[in-house]
Amino acid sequence: MIDKTIHRVTETMYRALSRPQWRWPVFAMAGAAILAAGVLLAIRGERDAQGASGGASTPAAAAPTPPPSASPTPTPTPNRPPSRLRNELKKHVDSGRLDEPVFRQMIDTGEADGLVTLDDEQVQNSIKRVAASRGVALTDDTLVQMRPQIYTELKRLVLAVAPDQARVVQDFESFGVVRVHFSSPQALLEVLKRPEVSGVRAIEEYKRP
Repeated sequence: MIDKTIHRVTETMYRALSRPQWRWPVFAMAGAAILAAGVLLAIRGERDAQGASGGASTPAAAAPTPPPSASPTPTPTPNRPPSRLRNELKKHVDSGRLDEPVFRQMIDTGEADGLVTLDDEQVQNSIKRVAASRGVALTDDTLVQMRPQIYTELKRLVLAVAPDQARVVQDFESFGVVRVHFSSPQALLEVLKRPEVSGVRAIEEYKRP
């Protein structure tokens, strides 16, 4: 159709140019016709290009990248004792005054339960001092009667070194043993330093005398 239109315009121009009075109008019309023909040719070129491409569809837009997932909250690290306290406590493990399970629990979590046992020699010396101050002769009956009182007094003295971090869980009043929860390694170390204490034992390993 475009080719026929161009042919008709060209034929009309030649006929008009044969008449002098029509030459300038024909030139103007010819310019407009040539411009129109150029537009038509451009449209034809676009249609031919679309036909050659087979009507390919516009590629779909890429899916938006999902935002990165939030990093998981790290698990808090236990309040592990500093190396100085670990070394001091390890010395008591090596000497047999601190059971390994209590030491390990304290190192891993920063707190531990243990059975504080009184030194029997210290208990005997305390009984003798109290009996002498009261003017009481030491007999078997006197020892039996005084032992619970001495146990209570010695336990109080021992735990007074860490009143806020060594809490009594269970007191065995008739024996020189008390179950204590230590909320810091320093409290455990201070109790082990007391001369009245023979050791801090793991609960599952303790054997009643």
